[in-house]
Amino acid sequence: MPTARISLPRALIVLWQSCVMSSVVSSIPIESSYASPARRRAPISPPNRLISRPRTIGAVILCDVIAVTAAGAGSLFLPASHAQTDLIAPIAEIVWVAGVFFALLALRWGYTIRALQSSTRSIASAALALFLALSADVIGRALFAAYSNEKRAELLTWYFTALALCAITRVILASFIERWTQEGRLARRAVVVGGGDVAELLQKLERTSFGSIQILGLFDDREQGRSPKSVADHPRLGRFDGLVEFCRSQRVDLLVVALPLSAEERLLHLLKKLWVLPIDVRIAALGSRLKLRQRAYSYIGDVPFLPVFDKPMADWSVALKTIQV
Repeated sequence: MPTARISLPRALIVLWQSCVMSSVVSSIPIESSYASPARRRAPISPPNRLISRPRTIGAVILCDVIAVTAAGAGSLFLPASHAQTDLIAPIAEIVWVAGVFFALLALRWGYTIRALQSSTRSIASAALALFLALSADVIGRALFAAYSNEKRAELLTWYFTALALCAITRVILASFIERWTQEGRLARRAVVVGGGDVAELLQKLERTSFGSIQILGLFDDREQGRSPKSVADHPRLGRFDGLVEFCRSQRVDLLVVALPLSAEERLLHLLKKLWVLPIDVRIAALGSRLKLRQRAYSYIGDVPFLPVFDKPMADWSVALKTIQV
């Protein structure tokens, strides 16, 4: 029976064609019913319906302090097996554990809106911080020879009671944060100032900021013919003359300057108007040729910014003041 002979060049040509066809087929996008839908842009809420982020964080801190303090007082003072003759030591112990718990969560960025959005992760962080705080209390008692087996049950009661109260707070708050975020009432309100090609900046902010900021629109000082009415579905709100009044009336939190650093005169003219506003002012450094050290930038998502002005009172100061009031 005769056998077919294929020359080596012919075989290489056939192999190359099959590889090309497979790469072409694999590059064709296939629509899948299981593909994740695009992130829906939250509506812009009126200023009177906005939820204060610092006050929300302050409320969580206050609830945590009350939970740890109440659980500690209940576990140390309520048992009838021994009478409390010295009240200073238990009160100092409660204050110490609550302070260490708060400090550990603050160091782990546990008191941020993004951290509190996930109830599972925030509860896990609270459980770890509370465990470390009570462990430090046990170590302190052991050093002063004040630890006994009777204290074990009290500390376990303290731990699980405080953790349960903190978990309830975080589960309830996570549901509220999700609803407020969908309604556009919790995100930081931002305005972009400047002209040119800012579509990439806007798209990257929306894609990587995880809903932490809400862009209200753009201000451009160029003429109507040179400035488009909208960029990346964000409207043009006006010229620089109306920027200050708009930021005050709409409770703007962040102002992004999209002017190049080479435009010194325009930057100085704009910054002279903005220094009277109690908002954060950042210069977008996306695509900038000027490369500085990493610590010189602040980031929102994956977008680098150069900080210019900060609010007179940061979120932590407002949160602590909320507790004191």
